Amino acid sequence: MPLGFSHDRSKSSNIKERLPVYLKRLELHGFKSFADKTILEFQPGVTLVVGPNGSGKSNITDAIRWVLGEQSAKSLRGGKMEDVIFAGSEKRKSLGMAEVSLTIDNSSGTFPLDFNEITVTRRLYRSGESDYLINKVPCRLKDVHELFMDTGVGKEGFSMIGQGRVEEILMARPEERRAILEDAAGIIKYRYRKKEAAKKLDETQQHLLRIEDLLLELRSQEAPLAQQAEEARQYQIFKKELDQLEMGMITGEIRIAREKLTQIQTDLEQVQQELLMHKTGFISARSEEEGIRLEMDRLSEELSQLQSLIYEQSLQAEKMESENRSDEEKSSSLEAQADSLEREKLALHTEWTELSGQWQSRQEEGADLALRLSQARETLEIEEKQEHEIAAAALEDRQALAAGEETHFDLLKQDSSIQNEIIRCNQDLLAMNRQQERLEENKQQAVEAVAQANEKQQALEQQRLELDRQITEDTQRLAEKEAQRQQAKLVYEQKQQTNRLLGGERSQALSKYKLFEEMEKEGQGYAQGVREILKRRDKDWVQGILGTVAQNIKVDKEYEVAVEVALGGAAQNVIAETEKNAQEAISWLKNYDKGRVTFLPLDTIKPKGGSLTDAPKGKGVLGRLVDLVDFEDRFLPVMEFLLGRIWVVDQLSHAVARAKENSFRYRLVTLDGQVVNAGGSLTGGSIRINADGFISRRRQLTELDQEIRKLSQQILLGESEEEQLLQLLNQEKEALFQSQGQLQQWKLDLAGVASSLKHGSEAIQRLTKDLETMDWQQEEADEARARLTGALVELNSQREAMAITIQESSGRIESLKQRIQAADGQRMTRQNKLTELRIQVAANAERLHAFDHEGSFLKDRMDQLQRMMSSQHENATMCRQKAKQHRTALQLRKKDGEILLADIGRREGEKTHCQEKRQALQQKVMDLDENQRKISGEIQSREDRLRQLQIQEGRFQANLEEWGQRLQEQFGLSWEEAADTIEPVQERRKAQQRIKELREEIGTMKQVNLGAVEEYDRLVERLAF
Repeated sequence: MPLGFSHDRSKSSNIKERLPVYLKRLELHGFKSFADKTILEFQPGVTLVVGPNGSGKSNITDAIRWVLGEQSAKSLRGGKMEDVIFAGSEKRKSLGMAEVSLTIDNSSGTFPLDFNEITVTRRLYRSGESDYLINKVPCRLKDVHELFMDTGVGKEGFSMIGQGRVEEILMARPEERRAILEDAAGIIKYRYRKKEAAKKLDETQQHLLRIEDLLLELRSQEAPLAQQAEEARQYQIFKKELDQLEMGMITGEIRIAREKLTQIQTDLEQVQQELLMHKTGFISARSEEEGIRLEMDRLSEELSQLQSLIYEQSLQAEKMESENRSDEEKSSSLEAQADSLEREKLALHTEWTELSGQWQSRQEEGADLALRLSQARETLEIEEKQEHEIAAAALEDRQALAAGEETHFDLLKQDSSIQNEIIRCNQDLLAMNRQQERLEENKQQAVEAVAQANEKQQALEQQRLELDRQITEDTQRLAEKEAQRQQAKLVYEQKQQTNRLLGGERSQALSKYKLFEEMEKEGQGYAQGVREILKRRDKDWVQGILGTVAQNIKVDKEYEVAVEVALGGAAQNVIAETEKNAQEAISWLKNYDKGRVTFLPLDTIKPKGGSLTDAPKGKGVLGRLVDLVDFEDRFLPVMEFLLGRIWVVDQLSHAVARAKENSFRYRLVTLDGQVVNAGGSLTGGSIRINADGFISRRRQLTELDQEIRKLSQQILLGESEEEQLLQLLNQEKEALFQSQGQLQQWKLDLAGVASSLKHGSEAIQRLTKDLETMDWQQEEADEARARLTGALVELNSQREAMAITIQESSGRIESLKQRIQAADGQRMTRQNKLTELRIQVAANAERLHAFDHEGSFLKDRMDQLQRMMSSQHENATMCRQKAKQHRTALQLRKKDGEILLADIGRREGEKTHCQEKRQALQQKVMDLDENQRKISGEIQSREDRLRQLQIQEGRFQANLEEWGQRLQEQFGLSWEEAADTIEPVQERRKAQQRIKELREEIGTMKQVNLGAVEEYDRLVERLAF
């Protein structure tokens, strides 16, 4: 971006040598995409700006063009000039100002300024304001253009060639190319100066022609203006005396009104102090009531907390009661189990007793058998000794027989032992079968109990799920109802606020309406005579009075100021039906010294004559004032008389122009109250718009009446809607309360079901544990029965084998006996006897052995029963200990429950105390409300008195403002200035008579041009010049 350029010095020897302009620095802040302050430093040579599309390269050249004075937003690629200000982004708000500063090296003196560097700055605000600065000094755009003129760096210079400009230069017309060449040659500055000089010469020639025309016009005005000046001087003498007298009259009225106003203000201050005292008392009572209400809210919160605690403790008590029942059931179950174990122990003890009797019987029988065996053995021994002695010969046979018998005896002994063992196993198996039957019966009962408990648990679980669903649904419905209630409450409060605001607005409007109505009724602002006439209109002594001019016209708000100014004091003129009515009213005023009034009788008043053909027309004229107001047709002569020759114009400049067109023949008044009087005088300046003016007051009364009616309808509608909303809110509150009660009942039911589920689960666990114990016992019994069954099978097998062996042994013995019998036939008898003895001894011995073995079996069984009884006793003891532990826990929990119930009772007492305290506070609030109503009555009384005083104060202030306005409008004096410079009139009658004479003198004079004196003096001075 080479902004510097070189120049061929050989072609411009007659022009001051120019060196390239070196752009050193560019500062941007808020310009297009440069939201932050950005400084670009340029080094000598060529500077290139590169970047992707949309990165802001063109914004740099736009910034240079803009700071040099570019005024076309289109040239800057925008729709309006404010588009150059940073418009903001998603993460950054827009800025309110764009500023660009361009710094150029002037060390070569190219620019006619005594600085080595020149910084040109341009600022633009979103409001449309802009600033230009050269080296931080404010300047004009023209100064910037002149600075860069003849340098080639201006906003249109060829050093700035934008997109499309090359083709534009090549395709330019000859005169456009000439401008480019002149700019390059450096003579455009001189062409500009030549153009400015020619323009000034042309303006000077026009001024000379204008002066000649003015001289001819001024000489034609000299003679008539001298006559008008003399008349004006005489008029000013009369007017000055009249003004002095009127100002004295007004000053006296003001003094009297100020004294009365001071007294009223004193009374007003006293009433305000009393009102403030009562309001302070009211606020204090309200504050105390709010404090009590806060305490009531705190007590309500405390009651709610107590209720919550009582509810939680009640649930805790129910839980403890449930646990107590559980412990009682467990204790009873353990006691029952201990009793069952005791009964089993008793059955075992009975069996042990039976076995003990059998064992004792066996012991006795064994002792007797042992005695007989001992006797038999002694006898056998004797017999055998004899037999030995006798049968020495047959010893071998006998020995052999004895050996065989001995062997057979052993076999019989073994067989008897096996038989006894089989009997014992059968008895054990029978006992086990009886125990198995008992286990099966108990197990079946336990299984049925578990099934019933599971069915009950499933039913309870289904009930719990149903209760959970009900609670969830009711909670959701409760939340929805609470949201609906909150929404209804919000709408109700908003409606209350709206109704209060409407009520406040209606009160304000009503107060203002009463004030205006009172002012209108009392004729506030009117002169004393007018007020007295209005009070007594339609009385026997004052007939035919139709009201003031202000009371009988209606004016649009747009023209109120104009009408007020145009009428002035005539707004207080009273319209009478006939001249006779007017004379009667004047006589009454005179007789009772009630002041003076200007009457306008309808039968005598005539509009001012004269043709209206030359009436003001043209720009700014809105119409004749009488045509812009509304009134009854019968008042047309009066309105034509007062307003028929007054025109309304939009602004003063137009009024003066239109007045000049008809030689100041008519009176023109503007919408803002400036007046161009007939004859050429102007009355104007600042005017105080009085909202209580005669004209505007009636309009405001009508508007206020309409506003009050509208607000009353809105308030009635709002109160009806508020009542409906209150009913809806109460319905929502009742529904919410019912839903809360239902939800609480569901939660209580759920707690009961949960407790039942817990107890059922514990019972199922207990029964399951009993079933496991029974299964374990059954497994042990099955294993023992299997062992016994195996032992029986083995014993039966052994017995069968033993029978075979015994049978074989018997055969051998029988064979031996047959051989011995053949040999010992002789000794048969003795042998038989011996044999009998031996058999008897062997049988007794065998029986004794059997008795011993059976006693051992009975002893083992008795020991086993003893161990089983000991085990059952231990289990029963353990069950009773557990039952005792449960009873101990039950007793402790009962004590805790008693403490909890006592705590609940104490909290119930606290709840009752809080309720009683809250009721006492409620009564106190009612007493405070009654006190506030009394104070409100006092406040209302003081406010009524205050309103009356304010009306009186407003009336006197209006009178003071009226007199002050007359002083200001007629004489240009404030009350303070008049009080310092003007003495009040002492003799009012003489003063009024002199005022009448002066007005008659002034009235006989024709239209007076008050500005003629000054105009004549200026005319003489201008002609002399």
